[in-house]
Amino acid sequence: MSYAPTQAQLRGALSTLGVMTGIAIVSLSLFIFITHSWRGIQGFITRLWNMIFGILIILSEIDLDASRSALSYLSFLTTDFGRGLFFIFVGTMVLANEWWEILIACFSLLCGCLHITSTMMCAKPDSSAVPKPEAPPKRGSGTTTGPNPFNGGGGGADIEVPPASTGGGYDSNYGAAATPSDNPFSRPPEQRI
Repeated sequence: MSYAPTQAQLRGALSTLGVMTGIAIVSLSLFIFITHSWRGIQGFITRLWNMIFGILIILSEIDLDASRSALSYLSFLTTDFGRGLFFIFVGTMVLANEWWEILIACFSLLCGCLHITSTMMCAKPDSSAVPKPEAPPKRGSGTTTGPNPFNGGGGGADIEVPPASTGGGYDSNYGAAATPSDNPFSRPPEQRI
């Protein structure tokens, strides 16, 4: 008997891996700040941004009211695809020379790829709740009455749709007897300008 994890279990494992990656990014940035090993002003600013990005990663992975309100202005972090791209971006920002920085960057890149893959592979839980539209009545199946959308919302007279066999139709309105077109390519080659 084979064991296949459910979609909720996969998403839970992905969120756990994402939170651990965010904590590792924040810890790495704090370690570099404490040891003063940022190597110039550019390294200092990069580590500051990495700390902010790590906090955003943690907030995007946990499901709390405070994190939802904090991320309301960063709506790309509420989707798996946007979160995956953000993980990939942060992974490239964290990438540096030391082995632990490379390891954390690899985890961030892995989380990003897994989030994008889950976007393509996992169905959303509420996708089956979307009602399918009803098919319109077939033309020619008899007369159909319904509310008139042209009289202010259907509160008045009904319209009748005649069957296709009774007069009218596309050919009589738009067929060969219709007015000639100004399009030169609709004319025979000898009549083109």
